[in-house]
Amino acid sequence: MEEYQSCIRALLPHMCTLAHTWFNLYASRMRYLKQHKRCMSSEEEREIKEELLSQSAEHKKAWAAWLLDKLSHDLSLQSRQDLVLTITSHKPPCCLFSNLNQHEKMHLTDCQHQGNKMWRLVMVILFKGIPLESTDGERLVHGPQCCSPVL
Repeated sequence: MEEYQSCIRALLPHMCTLAHTWFNLYASRMRYLKQHKRCMSSEEEREIKEELLSQSAEHKKAWAAWLLDKLSHDLSLQSRQDLVLTITSHKPPCCLFSNLNQHEKMHLTDCQHQGNKMWRLVMVILFKGIPLESTDGERLVHGPQCCSPVL
């Protein structure tokens, strides 16, 4: 348990404040679309965004800790350590491997019940503040330091 807590403590200060609003607004949009079979209006979206922005810093920190805990449980110990070192700029970016699922496949990260959100999207939003709308791979390039070129 301590290994997860130390990961969370190390990463929490590096999370973008945008992450809480982006993830929760995106989740609200998806729930609304599912319930009403149409997109929410600009006014409805603005109201939700304002509500999210007005939430307390403690609430946002608790949400961030919850998400980091969930993400860190999906990683192997070595990948957890690599993630912390990469985000804290003590190591160049590297590949992170999730634990295998019951079918022995790397699995998708399910952030707020959005199973299509993959690790790279989650990490870019959380730590770089770039809210991508797609997980398409056209932006991916091979890093010269990649320890697993098969990927």
